[in-house]
Amino acid sequence: GLQNRLLGVRVPPDLRFLKVLFMKKIQAFFDEMVAELRKVIWPSPEKVVENTRIVVISTVALSLFFGLVDFLLIVGTNFVF
Repeated sequence: GLQNRLLGVRVPPDLRFLKVLFMKKIQAFFDEMVAELRKVIWPSPEKVVENTRIVVISTVALSLFFGLVDFLLIVGTNFVF
């Protein structure tokens, strides 16, 4: 208190205020996050399965295609050289 002021020592601001302010910001963030998640229209389980099936089939098809292209390029390069 008085002794610090007389000596010119600076006292840090009340850290409890900063902690309360920080916690209020975190709470506001989570409140807003929950509010936004409630607005989301979630897909049905059937739609999730359908989309997963499409992704897996597409991935396998593209893998086979690029594997074939790679194989043909290797064979073509070995034939030329």
